[in-house]
Amino acid sequence: MVVIGVMAAPDSHDIRAAARQTWIGGQTPDVSSASRRVVVRFVIGRRYAACNTTQLQHELARHSDFALVDAPDCRKWHSPEKVHRWFQYALARWPRTPW
Repeated sequence: MVVIGVMAAPDSHDIRAAARQTWIGGQTPDVSSASRRVVVRFVIGRRYAACNTTQLQHELARHSDFALVDAPDCRKWHSPEKVHRWFQYALARWPRTPW
């Protein structure tokens, strides 16, 4: 199994929609086959309410491909803290995943 965390800005709705339709293949976030499994999550920091828009809340309700981590967000670039929190989240959620 492979778990992929895609660092995403809270307001990048169009970019996530394009990713879902192209390289994620319009599939559910857990793409499976008999020989492999790929899990994709868009990583969003939930520390600041300023980016917690109504549009983001609707997207969170429609899609199950998010990982909300306790890290700052609302910036163009992603902090090392957000990346670190993603790894903590992934290791806790999928402890036996080698990648």
